[in-house]
Amino acid sequence: MANDQINQIVIIDNGAHTMKVGLHTDTTPRLIPNCVTKVKNEKRRPFIGDQMDECKDYSGMFYILPFNRGYLLNWDVQRQIWDYVFRVVLKLQADNKNRYSHTGILITEPVYNFPEIRQTMIKILFEEYGFGKVLITSAPELAAFHYVHDEIRKNTTTTSTLKCRTKTEIDPSCCLVLDSGYSFSHVVPFVDGHKLLSHAKRINVGGKALTNHLKEILSYRQINVLDETYVVNQMKEDCCYVSLDFWHDLELASKKSSIDNPIVRDYILPDYIVYKRGFVYDSDKHSDINKSDYQLIRMNNERFQVPEILFHPSDINMDQIGIVETIIYSLNEFHPAFRLLSAKQAGDGNGDNGSIDNANTVVHHHGSRERPENLKDIDSDEEDEEEEEVDDDDDDVDEDEDEGNDGDDEEKEENGRNGNGVDSVRPPDAKQQRLSQVQCTNGSIVEQSSEDGLEMYDDENIRARLYGNILLIGGNCRFANFRDRVYNDLRGYVPDLIDVHVYEPANPITYAWQGGRILCHQNDDGGGNHRQPSVKNNKINNNNHHHQSLYHRYAVSRQQYQQYGLNYCQEKLTNYRLMVNNNSS
Repeated sequence: MANDQINQIVIIDNGAHTMKVGLHTDTTPRLIPNCVTKVKNEKRRPFIGDQMDECKDYSGMFYILPFNRGYLLNWDVQRQIWDYVFRVVLKLQADNKNRYSHTGILITEPVYNFPEIRQTMIKILFEEYGFGKVLITSAPELAAFHYVHDEIRKNTTTTSTLKCRTKTEIDPSCCLVLDSGYSFSHVVPFVDGHKLLSHAKRINVGGKALTNHLKEILSYRQINVLDETYVVNQMKEDCCYVSLDFWHDLELASKKSSIDNPIVRDYILPDYIVYKRGFVYDSDKHSDINKSDYQLIRMNNERFQVPEILFHPSDINMDQIGIVETIIYSLNEFHPAFRLLSAKQAGDGNGDNGSIDNANTVVHHHGSRERPENLKDIDSDEEDEEEEEVDDDDDDVDEDEDEGNDGDDEEKEENGRNGNGVDSVRPPDAKQQRLSQVQCTNGSIVEQSSEDGLEMYDDENIRARLYGNILLIGGNCRFANFRDRVYNDLRGYVPDLIDVHVYEPANPITYAWQGGRILCHQNDDGGGNHRQPSVKNNKINNNNHHHQSLYHRYAVSRQQYQQYGLNYCQEKLTNYRLMVNNNSS
C-alpha cells in the first residue's frame, strides 16, 4: 500500500492498566482504562474503558483485565476495549467492508513479548480490523526515540570530565530507560537506536503490587478495603511518596502527636453522595468539613513504606533487588571495551582484549539505607505483632490480585533468574531476536546485528554515557521524590568520576506516546529539515504530513501480510531500530 493511501495513523500505548490513545494529528493522548468493569449496583451493565466515569458508586468494583502478569492473554476483553476506542473514542471511519484500510496503527507491546502473542495481535489488527499498516514496538523504544530526538533538537552536548581519562562527551544516542509500570519494572539500555535485550532487566514489582500491599495492611490495621481496589489505588496516588531519608521519616511517623508528626494524613473516603472521589483532608482547605461525618483512613508510615517496595522488594519477602540496584546490575554487565559492530565485522571475532574492572562486581550494598531483613523488625511492638498476624492470614487475602507475592514462584519458573534476584529475561525466540544475540570473544562483548552497514560503536566509557542519560517513564515515576531518590541512590553507587543525569519528563505516563507521535511526523529522507506542522485547537494541521515519515519505513502493510505471510511480518517487526535523523531540527 502506498504511503499516500494512509489517511491517518492511530497511536496506542497499550498499557496493562491504562491505554494512551490518539491520532497522529493529536498533540496529547486520551487516557483510557484498559479494562472492563462491573459494579454491585449495576450488575447487568459492563463499563468499558472510561465509561466507568458514568458509574455512580465505585464500591465493590470488579475488574476484568485483558492483561495477566503483564502479558496480553484475554483477547475477547481486549477486542471489546479496542472496539470502543476505535469507534467511540477515536471515531475512525471504516470503508464499505467495515475495515480501516486507509488507517495505519502504531501500538506497543511488553519489552519481552512472546512470539505467539505478537502473532495473534498482527492477525487481529490485519484480519479483523483491516488496518492498512501496522507497527508494533515497545514503550521504552518510543521513549528513547523521544529522548534522543529532543536532545538532538537542543543542539547542545553535555560533557562529563573524567579525571582519570580525557573529557568524554555524553552522547544522547546512548540512553537507559527505566519503565516502572503496572505489572513490572524494566531497565532497558539503548545504544545507537539498538535495544540491547541482553542487558535489559526486569523486576516483578509494579503499581499493582503496591496497591495490593496497601490494601492488605490497611485492611488489617484499620478497615477492610480488600474489595476496594479502585479506591485504594486512588489513595495510593494521592497520599504516597518516595522517602529521601527512610529512617528519619520512620522516626517521625512513630510520633503520636500530629504536631511532631508531619507525615500523618487523614484520607476522606468517598460516600458517593457528596463526594464521588476520596481526598486528603486539609484543615485549611476543608475547614467547613466535619471529619466525624465521613469515613476516613489515617495514612502514616504507609505513605512511604508502600513505594519503598520499588527500591527494596525484600520488604515484602520478594527475592529480588530494587530498581536502582537493577540499573547498576544492568550497566555492570557492559565490558569497558564494549563494541557494537556490523554483522560482517562481528563475524571476524576481532574483539579487543580487556579486563573487567571493579565496577562489574556484584552489588552488595543497598543504596541509601542499611535495612534489616524486613521493615517489621524496626516497628513498634504493636505493629510487629500486626505484621506477624498478617503473614499468618495471608491465605485470606485476594490471591488472584496479589502480584507481589503469589506470582513469585511461577515467575521464577517462567523466566531465567540470576543470582541477584533479577529477571534477566531472554528473548522468547532467538531467531526473532537476532538484534540482541551476544558473542563473547577474548573477554570482550560483541553485539551482532542483522542490519548491514551498521556503524561501529567502540567506547570504553559506555557506562558513563548511559549513566549520563537515564530516562524515567511509567506511572510509578509520578510518586513525589521518585527522581531524586533514584539519583541519590545511584550517586552512592557510582564513582564520583562519572556524571549521573536522571531525567523525568513532565508526564512520564504519556512520554512514550509522544515519542510515537514524533515518529509519525519525522521525515524519512536521510537528512534535511524536519518541518513541524502548525498546531491549532489541539490538532496538528497538514494531515498528510506523515506520508514521508519514519513510520512507513518500519511498518508492515496489509499487502505484505497477505503476500508474504505472518512470519515475514514477525521478522520485520522484530529486527529494526528506531533512529533519529541527526539533521532533523
